[in-house]
Amino acid sequence: MIAEYLTSSVRSTLLANPNLDDESKSAINIIVCDGIIAGRNMLMPTKLKINDETIMAQTGGSYEIAEQLRGHGLGTMAFRDSIMNSDYDPYIGQLYSTTAADIVRKLGLIIFELPSYYKLCSSRSVLEAKGLRGFPLKLGTSIIDALLRFVNIPNTFRLKKLKTLYQVKKENIIPIWIDDLTLQDGHAFMEVHDHRWLQWCLDNKFTEEANDKQSFYSVYDRQGNPKGFFMTKVRFERNQGKYKNIIRGTIVEWGSFNEEELSEVDLNLLAIDSFDSQVDNITTVLSDISGHRSMKKIGFIRHGSYQISIKPGELNQDGISDQSKWRIRYGGCNTIIF
Repeated sequence: MIAEYLTSSVRSTLLANPNLDDESKSAINIIVCDGIIAGRNMLMPTKLKINDETIMAQTGGSYEIAEQLRGHGLGTMAFRDSIMNSDYDPYIGQLYSTTAADIVRKLGLIIFELPSYYKLCSSRSVLEAKGLRGFPLKLGTSIIDALLRFVNIPNTFRLKKLKTLYQVKKENIIPIWIDDLTLQDGHAFMEVHDHRWLQWCLDNKFTEEANDKQSFYSVYDRQGNPKGFFMTKVRFERNQGKYKNIIRGTIVEWGSFNEEELSEVDLNLLAIDSFDSQVDNITTVLSDISGHRSMKKIGFIRHGSYQISIKPGELNQDGISDQSKWRIRYGGCNTIIF
């Protein structure tokens, strides 16, 4: 279990973490039952900005229990111990399965939720999950994909208008001006997503799939002034529930110096345009729920919620449990590199 999880990609990514301040801290929490490793939970350090102070915090994820030992509460045990007895007192977690979310709630952590959105780009995996094969699958995919392209026509005009105002640049090196945007956006609390952390997320990943990738894009006005950014990831998923062999795109990070000028929905639209044609679907979240109707207009449907947990520990800050005071993005904790 441990050897299969600790691939070269996972090891190199964990060691490259810019927040790793002490290599003696725990990287994996292991449950041993009768001398046998029964489960594990990955751990890693992160940083939180609490008003004007930056502090170390615990995060992690990707827990697993041996199949033959599931159903005995070992998952809850691993999760509880990783959170309540962590190397760093505050804890932040994201991207929970239904089971993990239930455990976190029982532990009494603060839970935040953002609306999650889903955009279908190719219908093959959906029709395949419904049992279509061979010619019916090809025909159905061709028809539905043509309809998806037709419905997407208004986006072409919206993009054309945006591109008369802005230029999008794919970056290999994260610009330092990102720090001013992400760290000084008016929120009292946040996980620190500065240029060093984003560079780490751009350059590293836990997966071994060659085509899995992250991409970062800066948005400038026509005079070359930075106006915002967005970051995406692409993952090939052989088995995602009833869906098989899909390529999933995710919009993981974004920001604008002036959201009245360049909105969250505008950045999502620019991000959609950055994915190649092989992507089957795109997921994202919305931090400003007032943009719900605009998200529908660019082809997203509401699809559940994205949950974030906070254990403040000894932090006694006014408003710490107020979601509106937190800067929250899909790409928190380890979700970009996962």
